[in-house]
Amino acid sequence: MTSRIDKDAVLSVLRDRAPRGVHHGEVLGALDAPKKDRDYVLDLLEDLVEHGLAKQMPGRRFRAVKQTPIRVAPTRGRRSGGETVDGRLTMHRNGFAFVAADDGGPDIFIPPPSVGAAFHGDRVRVSARPSPKGREGTVTEVLEHSLRLVGGVLRRSGGNTWVDPDDARLRGPLVVVGPIPEDAKSGLQVVAEIVHYPRYPDEVPEVEVIETLGAAGVTAVEVRKLKIRDGVVEEFPQDVRREAETFAKSVTKAEKAKREDLRDYELVTIDPSDARDHDDALWAERIKGGGFRVLIAIADVAHYVRPETAIDREAFERGCSIYLPDRAIPMLPPELSSHLASLVPNKDRLTMAVLVELSATGAVKKHRFIEGVMRSRARITYDGAARALGLTDQPKREKEAEDRIEMLRVLFDAAKVLRARRSKRGSLNFDLPEPRLKLDEETQEPIDVYRQKGDPGIRQAYNLVEEMMLLANETVAEDLERRGMPAVYRVHGIPDEKKLLKVTEVAHALGEVLSPDDAVVPKELAKFVRRIEGKPNARTIHYLLLRAMQQAAYDTKCIGHFALAAKYYCHFTSPIRRYPDLCVHRAMKVVIRDEEYYGDDLRRDFKRASIEASRLERRATKLERDVLDLYRCVLMQDRIGEEFDATITGMSGHGFYSSFDEPFVDALTPLERLADYFEVDDLGIRMIGERTGTRFELGDKIRLRLENVSLERREITAVPIGDITRDPDQVASRKALPGRRGQGRDRGAADDRGPRGDRGRGRKSERDEGAPKGAPKGPAARRGDDAGRKKRRDARDEKREKKKERRGRGKPKGSVSGGGSKGGKGGKTRRKR
Repeated sequence: MTSRIDKDAVLSVLRDRAPRGVHHGEVLGALDAPKKDRDYVLDLLEDLVEHGLAKQMPGRRFRAVKQTPIRVAPTRGRRSGGETVDGRLTMHRNGFAFVAADDGGPDIFIPPPSVGAAFHGDRVRVSARPSPKGREGTVTEVLEHSLRLVGGVLRRSGGNTWVDPDDARLRGPLVVVGPIPEDAKSGLQVVAEIVHYPRYPDEVPEVEVIETLGAAGVTAVEVRKLKIRDGVVEEFPQDVRREAETFAKSVTKAEKAKREDLRDYELVTIDPSDARDHDDALWAERIKGGGFRVLIAIADVAHYVRPETAIDREAFERGCSIYLPDRAIPMLPPELSSHLASLVPNKDRLTMAVLVELSATGAVKKHRFIEGVMRSRARITYDGAARALGLTDQPKREKEAEDRIEMLRVLFDAAKVLRARRSKRGSLNFDLPEPRLKLDEETQEPIDVYRQKGDPGIRQAYNLVEEMMLLANETVAEDLERRGMPAVYRVHGIPDEKKLLKVTEVAHALGEVLSPDDAVVPKELAKFVRRIEGKPNARTIHYLLLRAMQQAAYDTKCIGHFALAAKYYCHFTSPIRRYPDLCVHRAMKVVIRDEEYYGDDLRRDFKRASIEASRLERRATKLERDVLDLYRCVLMQDRIGEEFDATITGMSGHGFYSSFDEPFVDALTPLERLADYFEVDDLGIRMIGERTGTRFELGDKIRLRLENVSLERREITAVPIGDITRDPDQVASRKALPGRRGQGRDRGAADDRGPRGDRGRGRKSERDEGAPKGAPKGPAARRGDDAGRKKRRDARDEKREKKKERRGRGKPKGSVSGGGSKGGKGGKTRRKR
């Protein structure tokens, strides 16, 4: 078979000869294909007919159907004038989409009919227009496909083979073409590579199955599915590895030249005991008047990661490091992240540093950027620092920390002054518990999940480092902004007013006073948070406030940081694990070296980086959260039927959520499992049974029985102990009340209806199960099935043989030429059979 013959080539022949019909033999000739490829070309022609791209005419002729295609360009697009905007498309499972625009404006809403052939994750060009709710647009061109691998369940039925994607945002089902691995059985999880992206709105994607993952519900399989869903790849490409291998094993003399020597400073790193990389080091001393001089030294990653290199491209596409319970997926290859750029003790390292002089009240009196060379004198842990400072007596003493008690005390005192100053201006601090997993050292399976209560003294040591990082980030941001130097800033806007208004109403209902005017002023809101600290309802209000907050993001406009009550803020201190920090370092180098630069070009590059970094940070956060929830489910799957004490933490239209006291997991209680009809009140903080008057309210203590664990949905279901719970057998027959929220079937639950929608019968066996609604049919589905294709060819061959036989026998006696004309005895019409 000629390798260049494909559906696009055949369609091109039809379009070149449109509007006339083209015989399949003429298509063969136009493609310079041998006669043996005739059946294959016919298959492709029938595929085009099935997809609505061609029309079949009498006599084996085909004509192209006039279409307005979505163009596919292999290179990145740039913003053009007018209302044309480029950006990244994110699909929603309901068919609409949003485009994160490169112009820095609000996201563009794309209604389902306007998505066209675009695929989730594509970079697209959009024709945008204003609408009552913001910007709305139509995809006019696909610039670049980003999604290559897809996870899903392999399905086979009759002559059809397809993959049902795990990600509901993807257009499916996905038609399977090419050979299939021998171990890829129907119903197993597989990895498929997209080999043909849709070019028209109604076209079905085509994939090749490249790997079998196994059965759903296995921890390793579920984690792999999540990584594939988000396009996260652990291995670095070959060109990145080759580039990393060219770095020297240590800092060279040439690299140290013309840099300020900071090796006389007693710089130390202070990190968790299990830290995988070390990108910041600290030193401090007291000065006259009660002030402090602080040196914050950060690994000079920008020296190694230069623009337009393979490592820079990969770092841009990763955006940040991802931390999973059993591993880290670094942004940079280990040659940099764990070695040459990591500030390990007693090794010369290149650094970008900020030397800050503080007053006795924590005000910045002066500062200086430094491009230098340093040497960390010691690696200290939070535990060791807290023990040396006398903040705790629990951890073991560390010699490195004990030998530097005086400097640690200076850092601690400076941090207290900075924290007090930040608190006074209105910086918010929410006391919300964070889950921590404990894994088996051999199997890496979860054995416990607990609240990170932490030793108060160790928390103070953590706060010491945090205050130094905040100081550096604010100082750098203010300097760059005042100079008018393009940079990437960390921004956090004013919370949503409607959500804040609801928080004030909830606070009032819970007996606390917070006026709507005070809620939008950081200083007043911080006072309120401190006032309710330690009260029973404090955690509930903290959760609601957190939900009302906008999500922090990156931008080239310095609009400030609401939660920190900071007018200027950026990320400068972690270039090993965050790409925006790397951009800030590049801007600082321009300032330090007093170099000329093209502001528009730099601003455009930083704008693109800020948009991508914000998106990739959200991706990393979601993946980390989903994997944590998965491990929680793995931990609880053998404890079904046990009872647990819990606290109600959330309400929704289909149930309420609770957090177990021990272990620290979250569970859903579906309303359909309760023996009464419940409605959530207008404030969303309580629900009351219509018949029994039973109340469930945020913050209530409750006793629950674990009922179900779903690894695939990463969901734990639990029900209250007592008569309020409905028997599971009654749930299937329970019908929703019109207009009542949450009384219908759980959207996350598996559908127990058979293929015909009949409840209670269960599904047919896989062998008898028909293709689902929307599954590929006809030629489009049979492309991946050799048996189906052979059957079609045999039918055509049989038809040809019969035609030859008729020609050999000649015309039947009494027949005439021309259908429908009279002839023979009595003028009867003889029809050709």
